[in-house]
Amino acid sequence: MKLKQEQHPYGEYLSKKTYALIIGSFPIGKFTHPERRSEIKAHEIDFYYGGEGNHLWKLLGKIFQTDLSTKKQIIRFLEENNLSMADVIKSCKRKKGSGNDADLYDIEWNTGLHDFILQNHFKKIYFTSKKVYHWYTKHIGRVEGPEEIILLSPSANGIRAIPKMAEYQEWLKGVDETLEKKTLLFREWFYKKAFKGKK
Repeated sequence: MKLKQEQHPYGEYLSKKTYALIIGSFPIGKFTHPERRSEIKAHEIDFYYGGEGNHLWKLLGKIFQTDLSTKKQIIRFLEENNLSMADVIKSCKRKKGSGNDADLYDIEWNTGLHDFILQNHFKKIYFTSKKVYHWYTKHIGRVEGPEEIILLSPSANGIRAIPKMAEYQEWLKGVDETLEKKTLLFREWFYKKAFKGKK
C-alpha cells in the first residue's frame, strides 16, 4: 500500500457548553487511510478512540456508569458532561500502517488548536499521554488558565508502562494482593481520580 498523507477525519468536536477538552494524538490508520476503511470492524466506532485497542470509552463508561458502545451514546455523553475533543496532529504519514505514535512522520501539527482553546475558555484540559502533552507544549503552545491533567494512555499497549510508575507502586500498598489485573484496576482508579468533580 502506497504511503500517503493521511488527514484527520474528525476535526475538533466542540460541545455546546464548554468545560473540559480531551486532547489526543491522531486516529489509527483504518480510520484515516481511505483504502483501509474496510478494516473497521462492526463493533468499532468511527469516531475519536473508536478502535477496539483503545479503552477510553470503556474507562469513562465505568466511571460515569453509562454505556458508551456507540457513537450516538458517546456524543450524548460528551454533551451531558460538557466535554470537547481534539488532537494535536492534523495530518501525517505512518510507517507500515503502524498505530504507534512513534511511527508517525511528515507531521502537520494542528496549530489552530491554540486559538480553539483560547476562544472556548476551557477550565480543564486532559491529555491522553505524556507524549501528547509534550507535543502540545512544543508544537501547539500552552494556553494559560486551564488546569492541565495528563492521563494514563487509554491504549491497550499503554498498560505496559504502569508497573514502573511510582504512583502505581504506592497504590499497590493499599490493595488486596490477591487481586487480578492490577494494572487495569489502577488505570481505572487513576481515571476516576482525574475526572472527579469534573462538573
